[in-house]
Amino acid sequence: MIVFMKITKMMMTTLYWNLIVKQHYGNQRVNMFPETRMRRLRNGKIKDMVRETSLSVNDLIYPLFINETIDEKKEVPSMPGVFNWPLSMAADAVKEAVDLGIPAVLLFGIPKEKDPEGHQAYGEHAVVQEATRRIKEAFGKDIIVITDLCMCEYTSHGHCGIIDEKTKDVDNDLTLPLLGKIAVSQAEAGADIIAPSGMMDGMIEAIRTALDDAGFTNIPIMSYSAKYASCYYGPFRDAAESGFSFGDRTGYQMDPANGDEAVRETELDVFEGADIIMVKPGMPYLDILRRLREEFSMPTAVYQVSGEYAMIKAAAQNGWLDEKKAVREAMICFKRAGADMIITYYAKEVARMLREEKRSGKGNRKNRSGKDRKEKEIRGRIMDFEKSKELYERAKGLIPGGVSSPVRAIRPFPFYTASAKGSRLYDADGNELIDYCLAYGPAILGHAHPVLKDAIAGQLDNGWLYGTPSELEVKLAERISGLYPSVEMMRFVSTGTEATMSAIRLARGFTGRDKIIKIEGGFHGAHDAVLVKAGSGATTHGEPNSPGIPADVTKNTLQAPYNDIEVMTDIIEKNRSDLAAVIIEPVMGNIGTVLPKENYLKDLRKVTEENDVLLIFDEVITGCRLSMGGAQKYFGVRPDLTTLGKIVGGGMPVGVFGGRKEIMEMISPQGPVYQAGTFSGHPASMAAGLAMLDFMEKNNVCETLNARGDAFRKALSDIVSDKKKDYFVGGISSMFTIFFGEEPHNYQDVLKCDAAGYMEFFRKMLNRGIFLPPSQFETNFISFAHTEEDFRETEEAVADCLWSRENKTEEKSWSSEHAAAILPWHRRDMSQNCLKKKGS
Repeated sequence: MIVFMKITKMMMTTLYWNLIVKQHYGNQRVNMFPETRMRRLRNGKIKDMVRETSLSVNDLIYPLFINETIDEKKEVPSMPGVFNWPLSMAADAVKEAVDLGIPAVLLFGIPKEKDPEGHQAYGEHAVVQEATRRIKEAFGKDIIVITDLCMCEYTSHGHCGIIDEKTKDVDNDLTLPLLGKIAVSQAEAGADIIAPSGMMDGMIEAIRTALDDAGFTNIPIMSYSAKYASCYYGPFRDAAESGFSFGDRTGYQMDPANGDEAVRETELDVFEGADIIMVKPGMPYLDILRRLREEFSMPTAVYQVSGEYAMIKAAAQNGWLDEKKAVREAMICFKRAGADMIITYYAKEVARMLREEKRSGKGNRKNRSGKDRKEKEIRGRIMDFEKSKELYERAKGLIPGGVSSPVRAIRPFPFYTASAKGSRLYDADGNELIDYCLAYGPAILGHAHPVLKDAIAGQLDNGWLYGTPSELEVKLAERISGLYPSVEMMRFVSTGTEATMSAIRLARGFTGRDKIIKIEGGFHGAHDAVLVKAGSGATTHGEPNSPGIPADVTKNTLQAPYNDIEVMTDIIEKNRSDLAAVIIEPVMGNIGTVLPKENYLKDLRKVTEENDVLLIFDEVITGCRLSMGGAQKYFGVRPDLTTLGKIVGGGMPVGVFGGRKEIMEMISPQGPVYQAGTFSGHPASMAAGLAMLDFMEKNNVCETLNARGDAFRKALSDIVSDKKKDYFVGGISSMFTIFFGEEPHNYQDVLKCDAAGYMEFFRKMLNRGIFLPPSQFETNFISFAHTEEDFRETEEAVADCLWSRENKTEEKSWSSEHAAAILPWHRRDMSQNCLKKKGS
């Protein structure tokens, strides 16, 4: 019996092999269980290695609704998490998608007015066209704008073309010329891809002809080639306000029962000139997606439509499924069926999911072989600075050091910037650099932000220097006072240096005392009273006590270490009768980013109040960065006087000093303390400042950057944690510093860091296209324009450059010359060096 069973099994195996297996595998040998165990390939990392289908952020297209009938974004009731965006916020709607690395958005427009022929679909300033301009102006090549081309959102009857009044049906042939007209207007506005969705016969040929005739031969057409008359579109009609007043769309959209028809429709579109084909909806028509992918060897998109999105959302909100897993499964399903591109309202969630997955696997980078790292580093050495070198040779005979500010000096020569946009600098040699210097802080929105550019240009039309007060000053003063309750009155000046100089003069005039206390390493501008153990360029390039400052001036400037309340208290109590004020950066930004210890600022406020000494917060860096109300709001400490700059002028020349009314009323012409400036309250600076604050408040810029800063510092900390040498990533909000040493708490701690080693690192990073401030004693900044791709590229460069430093790889570039020149400059003990100077 046992023998009989074995023979039977052998016969059945042979039969299975001949009838089934050979049809799929030819003569390849396929063993059965127990020889073959498919579970062997489903364990741990092995599963990842044999995965057949992959998902990337580059597969995603994010659909957006731009509505010119509203003033603020509104959630679509049937699509939780999806919004109608006002035209004024079109660029804002795209910002997060750009940051997440999503390559494209698909725009749908809701106009103010509708009519039977949809005239608003092709006007020069129609909603989609205007939104396209704003998005392209804000992000340029960083985002692909795909414009949906259909008339249903623009017609009063809600159908996708011109209605034949006799038949009450869409007149296909009368509609075609209008589709061509719409396409040209969208292309003129800057659309990268045109996506006709109306399912009119001959629409691709009509649009291609119109585009070509208008000179837009290089703009591709993404055709909704297989679009079914589906019930899954319901929420979209709610979002796009495109419900129809009579009938339905079954006369021009396809019957869900038909598959061959989809192939024929697509074949016609391809023949007429479609560059990308599409299946819509997605999940119910995976068979169609697969067929089209196999029939036509060309880019294929799938649209996960509103109903599919809403179903998953509703089920997840009811706890019936895991939303994250369901979304990922759907995306993989589309890819497995053959989609090259996925249009989905979940695009941002998927991008975040992929980013998290990539971050969680970042540890693999630590184990990259030395050979791989060295090869990558060599590939990164593509920078040529010959033009900058030539400019420096011309400049150094005319401008001291060849630069207009010491912090810009980089030995043996600096690079010269030609232009800036977003998170990037472009130098005279054509190099593109990710910028974390950001003009030392003010470019919090990134460079050349369109909102600020429009504000400045608009003011220039009205003149740029009056010599009289303007309404703009009043408006900006009202805004600042609303953000900073401690600033009851203020005076505008042109620079942060003027602001701190004037605040100190005012403190002395108000109190009748001469002495002030500043923090060791604190930088409050380049004026005599505070150039004593100053940070920033004074620490790196000059002497802490600059020649040219009389001893009689510096004798009234006392020093206290940061974060040491006992020493501060002792100095205050010993000098209370002569002491006017303490001036402090609440977060030290000019020795790198060094944070206050817990309760340090509150204790400082208490001891100054107890001894009748004014407290000045220098928030030129931290103002409107840690929060809209600056560090004082962030830490809950109210100073007597505040100085602001940088951000509150939108990157234009500006400074502010202000505080309690009784103190500020001492300023001339109301009081005896004199302060004046021809450029104070400059109209262009005031206009830029108002636009900056408006944008920051409306878009929660501080909150967004705080979150991004936390994540970025965490990633950098993970990178340095396994290094042989001591590194520390410090920072807060959108500020960070990589210290080449242990965590510092004051100026003396920072001086122990390896400044020369940092400069070597700076060089390597520059050759990788990353511009950090050229000093260990400066703060790096991130902006609203920095993207996730910027951060990923920077993290990769940091890991590689630190690895090459520790492993002593040879640097074959311009940087070796710089490193040799810079070493003696930065290795000196600055605190000892400054004591040798007369007047110390």
